[in-house]
Amino acid sequence: MERLNIGFLFPRLNSASQLFLRQYLSLLQPVSREIFIVASDAVYRYGDWQPDFAPKVIQEQQPFLLRVVMTLLIEFRTSLNLLKILSKVDVLFLNFSMGNLLLPQLIAKVSRRKLVLITGGTTSECVRFGYDENGLGFGRGLFTMMARMIEWLNYTLADRIVVFTEREIDNKPGLKAKRGKVLVCGARYVDDSVFRVERSLVQREDVVGFIGRFALEKGLRNLVQAIPLVLSQRPGVKFRLLGDGPLLSEIERETRNNGLSSSVEIYRWVAHEQVTDYLNDFKLLVIPSFTEGLPNTMLEAMACGTPVLATTVGAVPDIIEDGKTGFMMKSNEPGNIAENIVRVLAHPDLSKVADEGRRLIEGEYTYGAALHRYKKIMESIR
Repeated sequence: MERLNIGFLFPRLNSASQLFLRQYLSLLQPVSREIFIVASDAVYRYGDWQPDFAPKVIQEQQPFLLRVVMTLLIEFRTSLNLLKILSKVDVLFLNFSMGNLLLPQLIAKVSRRKLVLITGGTTSECVRFGYDENGLGFGRGLFTMMARMIEWLNYTLADRIVVFTEREIDNKPGLKAKRGKVLVCGARYVDDSVFRVERSLVQREDVVGFIGRFALEKGLRNLVQAIPLVLSQRPGVKFRLLGDGPLLSEIERETRNNGLSSSVEIYRWVAHEQVTDYLNDFKLLVIPSFTEGLPNTMLEAMACGTPVLATTVGAVPDIIEDGKTGFMMKSNEPGNIAENIVRVLAHPDLSKVADEGRRLIEGEYTYGAALHRYKKIMESIR
């Protein structure tokens, strides 16, 4: 198979996005000739780029209009950097959850470059559930409609759309009409040399964890509001929240003002290689998101023998079967989150569920299996 030159559009190289990028590069490098990383600040060749996972100063939630201006500026700068290496690239990849870069995609289409869109959490859902912070006084519906229009344009411009599971085709607005472009083979992998069981579930205390971005779409605010409800029934439960993001100050303030400091620990930044230590302390990982693709944290937790409780979003229901490989909740309303946390911690076969989840990861989410899927992607775009 002839190898192609790949450009990967990654506008923001923050700590979270670099973890995704590092994994994508490990899958694309064996099946490509040369890879360029096109960010808003520079262009990097594969081999020259070095991830920077040092903690950054986290900004508070910015006003909506300012975020729009900053997004347009990032898109413009990314486009300028794309033009610098466009003649050297055969295929462009874009992770949808890292930004809807319409201008770079238009440049790709005009120059007749192939474009592969990897789906994730959808912007329309983020706008819908994040609207209250924008302070514009308009209805949510208008912004959701605009976001879905942008998503439709992304789907239309793409030559191939990579989804994690079949369910995503039906659940993502506008994607079903583009079924002919869709490849169901976008699953990531878990590094089993890092993420593995180090402590059996029966040896762990009642610690409930959250790992991810402290942002509206992740449902963390709802989880924090559920904590007092859990403690009213199980006062010995501890909560550990790992991550950063625009809601960090609010979450710290809410836990402090509600007298939860003795039950809640917040870790602002943890190196990815250390996450396995925390996962092996958790008896339960909660993913209360409003929107997701296929959360890597979920796969890593299952590999560590940690049960996962998640909302029925994205590809999650294709991985987790309630009571068998994990646990599902129909909504992330605080009362429902609390009810399900109590349900899971009292489950009589919790260790069996954890074992089933771990076996699923060991069988289907290895590096070799993911590499085979990405070879199929490259073959399909020739």
